[in-house]
Amino acid sequence: MIIKSISQRSLKFLAPLSPARERGLGVRGTGTAVPMIRLLAKLVLPLISLVIVYSERAYAWQSPSLENGFFSTKLYPILERANCRGCHTENGVATATRLHFPPESASREQIEAFGSSLNVLVNREHPSESVLLQKPTQRIQHTGGRLVSPGSEEEKLLLAWIEHLAGLPATSVVANSNSARPPGSPAPVLIRRLTHSQYNNTVRDLLQDETRPADQFPQEDFVGGFKNQADAQSIPPLLAEAYSSAAEKLAENAYRTGVLARLFPCPSSENPPSRGAAATGLRGVSWVIPTRHPPTPPSKGEFSLSSIGMPRRGMDGFSAKADSDCQQKCLRAFGLSAFRRPLTESEVAQYLGLFEKEQRRTGQNLQAAKLVVEAMLQSPSFLFRTEYGPKTKWKSYEMASRLSYFLWDTMPDEQLFQQAAAGGLDHLEGIERAARRMLHDARARQAVDEFVSQWLRFDRLQNAYRDRRRYPNFNPELAMAMAEETRRLVANLVWNDRNFMEFLTADYSFLNSDLAPLYGLPTPKEEFTMVKLPPTSDRAGILGQAAFLTLTSKPAETSPTARGLFIREQLLCQNVPNPPPGTNMNLAPPSESKPETTRERLSVHRANETCARCHNLIDPIGFGLERFDAIGKRRQKESVFFFPGRYEHGTKPKIVELEIDASGFVAGIPNSQFSSPKQLGTLLASRTECQDCIAKQLFRYAMGRAEVAADRPVLEAMQSTFRSSQFRFQELMISLVKSKVFQE
Repeated sequence: MIIKSISQRSLKFLAPLSPARERGLGVRGTGTAVPMIRLLAKLVLPLISLVIVYSERAYAWQSPSLENGFFSTKLYPILERANCRGCHTENGVATATRLHFPPESASREQIEAFGSSLNVLVNREHPSESVLLQKPTQRIQHTGGRLVSPGSEEEKLLLAWIEHLAGLPATSVVANSNSARPPGSPAPVLIRRLTHSQYNNTVRDLLQDETRPADQFPQEDFVGGFKNQADAQSIPPLLAEAYSSAAEKLAENAYRTGVLARLFPCPSSENPPSRGAAATGLRGVSWVIPTRHPPTPPSKGEFSLSSIGMPRRGMDGFSAKADSDCQQKCLRAFGLSAFRRPLTESEVAQYLGLFEKEQRRTGQNLQAAKLVVEAMLQSPSFLFRTEYGPKTKWKSYEMASRLSYFLWDTMPDEQLFQQAAAGGLDHLEGIERAARRMLHDARARQAVDEFVSQWLRFDRLQNAYRDRRRYPNFNPELAMAMAEETRRLVANLVWNDRNFMEFLTADYSFLNSDLAPLYGLPTPKEEFTMVKLPPTSDRAGILGQAAFLTLTSKPAETSPTARGLFIREQLLCQNVPNPPPGTNMNLAPPSESKPETTRERLSVHRANETCARCHNLIDPIGFGLERFDAIGKRRQKESVFFFPGRYEHGTKPKIVELEIDASGFVAGIPNSQFSSPKQLGTLLASRTECQDCIAKQLFRYAMGRAEVAADRPVLEAMQSTFRSSQFRFQELMISLVKSKVFQE
């Protein structure tokens, strides 16, 4: 700064002199003094400017001398221990801020580049007033609380880095900022296993089997909010055993019900039955050799001789070669549906050899077909949706599978297979045309239902139980009605092409005779008919529905923490850090000598600074929903129960009624105060964070993985389409189908 002030005085001295200045300096007339001064100025000024530039650079580099790797070895570990990453990530609570941590797998060079990029949070004129220092030390409001104690060694290290950044030249700052966020690489091609839901739907359409065998499989894990994420789709031994058992039962069912006779209608060359006669297969199952009557179109999922390109014929001229040709064509047709692509020649030879070997052993075509079906149902090509990328010869068939399992939650139909065979799914127009046709099929409703049930965690509702002493009316039938109410609301918005943000603001719902009394409304004339909610109910959208309010509660009481966490993660796509290992997350039971509301008991979270960092993000959201109890019933006061001891027979429980403070807010959102589900729903529906989150959740479900940096343009296009379409959910689905990432 001293050099700079000297330079400024020098420039003023060398500036052209005004007449007044000339007179003041004693310069008279029009002699040579003034021209000489000006000439001197022209010669000296460039040299002084050069000196100034280098002087400023020298000054700029006079930041605290920090050893190489200071940030990655000294300061970064401090930020990691403070768990700054928990909020400052792509999907963290602080995702809207300018501070985004690199991935945990980042190299030392990336970490150092990230450290340099923090200059955007540095006040270069007054480093000690930088946001990078003021927020973590809680000198100014920080949603995450105090992470660095003022005066500590950690603060000294942070301040040293801030002063270092403040002294860096601007050109270096820009370069480091650009290298901090390298362009993201695309996600790898995934091999995705059929979910239990997809397995059930696929065998239903493939074999007309409605037994839902996957319901007996080991339970699927939720990862990233869904059960279909590729990272969690391994096949542990128990699941492999379940697949084997299910394949055997499915093949046997197909044999017993005559489905195999329709899939493999090839008579044996040994002792063939006459035309139109009934032949008895294994265990008395009969099938009929087709006659020359006009063919009957096969039902969905079935195959006939004509459907696989084989002419119907009688037994005249029947030979072993014709029998083998028939078997091979039937095998190819069934394999196309089972593997969702044509069989390779090696696969045809493998399964045909198995067929013929079993046929020779048993003398029964259907017994051989049963063994082939059982084997195919255990093949990785059936259990997994293998995708080899855009350059494979099966590209169209892979697109058909991707479309069908996203939009239908099941295998492709005959029309989709035909489009794939004709190359109709190799271009964007054909893909969009197919997708719009599929959305008009009833199977699209089952797919959306499955997405919603996973997104909103209906599994928690189905497994919920309640303290019978407090909630005697809660039962599995009521829980099922709660889930159905939410499904009806979503279906109304999606399939009637309404604004999907009514999901949070709808002033109506779909009630039955079980739900209406819970809501304090008259029983509707028809089950699950649309009912207008009174303005005084404070209910709106899913946040006012019993399903949400129940699945985010405990067996005996509400859980503001669980409700706030659900809204952060499911509706705002913001990941809240997990509690430290070993944390006791159970609240102390209420004291009879000093009864307290749930809100008052949760004050222990705010008293502990470590707990407060996260609980301040979620508890205040749940507080605003406290007027609704653990099964979604509205209440004016909170009832605190004190039950008698085990040996105090005949003693009635003591019930204390306490006033409820239902004021809440959403930390990080300005002017977000609310006191009811209706107010919160209106607030969230207007926020881009919530609107964008719906697109993100659909992306994660469809792609079977979390989004990466390279997906940002796809998500932005989806979100833009969603808004421009006035939040039509079908258009959001089509936008994803048309995206580059979906087609690769």
